[in-house]
Amino acid sequence: MTAASPASSVFEFAGAPPQRGPSGPAASAPVTPSVTGAQRGVPTPRCEPHAQCVLAHHDERWAVQGGRLRPDPTQFKLIPGIGGCEAGANGSIRGTIMRANAEDKGWQLIPFDLLPPAEAHRGSYLKSLLASGRPDVTLPYWARAYPGSTALRADLGLKYAFLDHLVDSGFAQPAPIYVIERELDSARSRLVRAEDRAETRPSWRPKVRQFAAEVLALEEALESRLAAAEAADGGPVSPDVSDLLADEPTPSDGPSKAPKAKRKG
Repeated sequence: MTAASPASSVFEFAGAPPQRGPSGPAASAPVTPSVTGAQRGVPTPRCEPHAQCVLAHHDERWAVQGGRLRPDPTQFKLIPGIGGCEAGANGSIRGTIMRANAEDKGWQLIPFDLLPPAEAHRGSYLKSLLASGRPDVTLPYWARAYPGSTALRADLGLKYAFLDHLVDSGFAQPAPIYVIERELDSARSRLVRAEDRAETRPSWRPKVRQFAAEVLALEEALESRLAAAEAADGGPVSPDVSDLLADEPTPSDGPSKAPKAKRKG
């Protein structure tokens, strides 16, 4: 992703995000479907087309994934004429309006090259299936497509490492406490409903285990965030209100009487 200089208001995605082929250097994939890149004798994947996109993070969007609370990014598709994107020069996509609309709603676009150190050689968190004969398919690098198949699978280890890096790098701040509490309340409600149904329907027992694990992960996340918040506190504060809290003289019995005025005589 290439952004305009600070002096410009134009935000452009120059062609496809930078990516690496099976053994070649970083390259941009064309947007016109073609089968010229298909390997001879190897069937192409039959998955649905996936447009180029940019991932985005929201401070209030988190989910339990892999037993931990992790960011849950969304995708904004980069299609000219849709969602505030426009066609730019030389195949680029102008996304100024799309970005402004996203940021107004609290989304932060994730730079394409924000990768864990072990994956920095990729150059982008997106990849094209150009070499497999499907240049109309762009996927996150942890997604897997298979020759002749419609299936898509995710390498969860790679995905979780990417999500963790969003936080470790400082791009995403830790989940707000109120968000964790909200998610924990929802998870506990799901667990109670699943336990009720599992009493008469054994098929719900896996759901009970799943929701119980989510509750545990959220409780651990909440405990960690509360401890961190307490450690960040500045300590006790005793405002100087000595006049307000000073001991008052003990009142006498009955209402006090004003002194009588002396008669002039």
